[in-house]
Amino acid sequence: MKKKGVFIAIYVILLLVALGYLGYQIFVLKDTSSLFKPVIVILGLFASMMKLLTGKEKRRRPSVSALKKNYASLITGAFTDSPAMEKKFFSALQDFNMDRYASAIKKLEALRLNASRSADRFAIEFFTGLCYDEMKQLPDAVRHYTAALQYREDSTAASNLGICYKNGEGVEKNYEEAVK
Repeated sequence: MKKKGVFIAIYVILLLVALGYLGYQIFVLKDTSSLFKPVIVILGLFASMMKLLTGKEKRRRPSVSALKKNYASLITGAFTDSPAMEKKFFSALQDFNMDRYASAIKKLEALRLNASRSADRFAIEFFTGLCYDEMKQLPDAVRHYTAALQYREDSTAASNLGICYKNGEGVEKNYEEAVK
């Protein structure tokens, strides 16, 4: 987020410089014969800044190998016996990483029906909780983090659960209960 602010500041400064040069050329030099280049520069800077502000840049889906590396501690042992389920799980994680939380939840819910191993169930519950957490649906996030902790002790799940209790309105339990 800080990086985006720095780039916006740079764009604003460059736009002001280009507008200043254009004004100097028109009002001080009284030269309107070569306005094409400064106008093109200003339009290009403005278009780039708007693209940055609106977030319309194309985001790439993270690779499965990158997801395995980034979430190694959370997915250890999950879906090792079913390549088809593993593929569906990583598709849900890709959706999560692309901020498509509802789609990720739908895929994780479908996986839940066939998951029998505790490692699989932990991963499904944890990432479902994470999706709800990101969507600010804290009671649902609490329910899934709590379910995840039934399958495996994990400090990240416990911490996220505690934060949900601390921040959540409508969450009935308190923070002290979360850390017990």
